[in-house]
Amino acid sequence: AGRDVPLMSFGTFDQLKQHAFPIEQERSRLILKPKRHIDDLEFKSQAAATIMGFGEVIASFENEPKNLVAMASVFGPKTMNVFINTVSSDHPAPKGQGIYRISHFVMK
Repeated sequence: AGRDVPLMSFGTFDQLKQHAFPIEQERSRLILKPKRHIDDLEFKSQAAATIMGFGEVIASFENEPKNLVAMASVFGPKTMNVFINTVSSDHPAPKGQGIYRISHFVMK
C-alpha cells in the first residue's frame, strides 16, 4: 500500500530529511494518499497528472511495476521512469517502454 497522510506522513518526511533528500526545498513536494484505503494505482495515476502540472518531470521512482507503468504512461517518453527492485507485490504489470531498473538508490 502507498504511504498515506494519517499513518505515515510524519515518518516519511522525517526519513526523507534524515537521508538528505531535498524535501524542504522550494520546489519539492511530498504527495501522499489523503486516506489509507485509496487504491494505489488510481492514486498514483492521478498524482502523476497533478505532478505534470508543476512543470517538466525528469524522473520517477517506484517499487511497484504496475504503478510505474501507469505513471510512465502519464509522464511520457522524456521522463526517466525507474523501477526500484526492492520489496514489491507479485502482481504482474503490463509491458512498459523506457523503464530502467535499479536495486538501490543513494544520494550523496
